[in-house]
Amino acid sequence: MKNLKVIFKAVLISTIFISSCYSLAANDKLSDKNAECQDFVKSISDTHNYGWLNVAETPENLNQVSIFYYFNKSASLKNPVIFFNGGPGSTSHSNMKTYENIKNKIDIDFIFMDQRGTGCSSAFPKGIDSQTIEKLKWYGSAGIVRDAEELRKYLIGDRKWKIFGQSFGGHVVHRYIEMFPESILKAYAHGFAIGQTDFDASYARITAHALVLESYYKVYPQDRQRLIVLNKYLSDKTICFSNGERKFCGFEILYPFVQKTGFKFHWTMLHSNLESLVPNREVDKNKILEFVNLMSTNLPFYNAKAVLDNNYFLKLSVAINFIGLYDSNTGCVGVI
Repeated sequence: MKNLKVIFKAVLISTIFISSCYSLAANDKLSDKNAECQDFVKSISDTHNYGWLNVAETPENLNQVSIFYYFNKSASLKNPVIFFNGGPGSTSHSNMKTYENIKNKIDIDFIFMDQRGTGCSSAFPKGIDSQTIEKLKWYGSAGIVRDAEELRKYLIGDRKWKIFGQSFGGHVVHRYIEMFPESILKAYAHGFAIGQTDFDASYARITAHALVLESYYKVYPQDRQRLIVLNKYLSDKTICFSNGERKFCGFEILYPFVQKTGFKFHWTMLHSNLESLVPNREVDKNKILEFVNLMSTNLPFYNAKAVLDNNYFLKLSVAINFIGLYDSNTGCVGVI
């Protein structure tokens, strides 16, 4: 019995020490983070272990960047699953509660990380010179996978783990399988697949959008005609609208519909927009201008100056328009 008490005390002390290590490591860094990050960390501090792991920025440049990670304090990490959120350019924060609720049904322990350039991790490098562009290439899936590998070794040592990604995170999963298959127990990807050619990916995406649009029409059947009218009107690429900083012409104005139709929680807003843009089966030009101004912070409605101003939507634009396109169209891991 005496030996059991000694063991229990040792386990208790070590548990308290480990928890305090996570907190101390996090607090040392937290003061340097933006308000959004600080608020998020405060919101999870009672329920989650969290910290920052320093990793090399690129294989050639060993200057370190920090990667923010966190997992529920109740997680034993016996069945760990690293989650890769969508984007690129988005944080893991909004997904955390959704996926942790799964634990009530399945005994898995989710580990979350803010991908480099996002959230509480190191931000995207700033600049428009060639050196910065070369760095940005490593803020895509290959860099994220290397960061995750370092995190795996740090948290669970030589053990394998499961990997799960949604949307752009699914692309990261495919890249992980390419780069470190020996580290993976099982892999799951939702919303993204890599084909043999760019055509395969484009065909799959267009087919998926067509199916989603038909589902949308079942909810809002009257919008089919509205989109036909709007599509016919915008088929003239000389028709342009300005938000004060740049012009948006032709089908470019329809981009937010294409991008947001895939998210059902946006459907009510899209329906409201279409009712406004095409009342009585005729296009309202004034409403289109209002729509362009409203969507000016959504890709590709962005201002290049925003990136240098540390603007969130500028970062998002860099991530999707450079990292996302570059990453998705680069099949060879060695040149990413």
